[in-house]
Amino acid sequence: NNIESADLGEDEVLLMSALKDIILVGSRAMFLEGVGLRKNFTLQNCLKVAGFEDESKKIDSIFHEKRFAGFISDYSFSKAVRDVVNKKIAHRDGSISDKAKLRISKIESEILSGINLSFYISYIYDAHEIYNSVVMKYAADSLSIN
Repeated sequence: NNIESADLGEDEVLLMSALKDIILVGSRAMFLEGVGLRKNFTLQNCLKVAGFEDESKKIDSIFHEKRFAGFISDYSFSKAVRDVVNKKIAHRDGSISDKAKLRISKIESEILSGINLSFYISYIYDAHEIYNSVVMKYAADSLSIN
């Protein structure tokens, strides 16, 4: 794990681990709800309700791109975040196989480390840019701000 190799104390390691979990859970909650759960408050559902269906689809598309490197190069943002949060953080399933546990641990150790941290940030940044354009359009149209 990259956190231990950073030569931090035990408290700092626990804090960094908790922060990683918070980032992953927050990303899952904000962006990655199931398509059938249209009343949940993901960013995309809020955009749909406000009439920005195309922008919502663009954000969904971004989160399904495969940008990561290394072990998780075949994972999209959506797949990697959902797997870690659903199977390790939010639902600690005792029936999960040892092989699956190892895979989830490997994803978790790589998703917010090294070059993959940059890719993770790029997913969020690209979604934010679309959301920001919607906010600016909404402000210009609804509030007569130019």
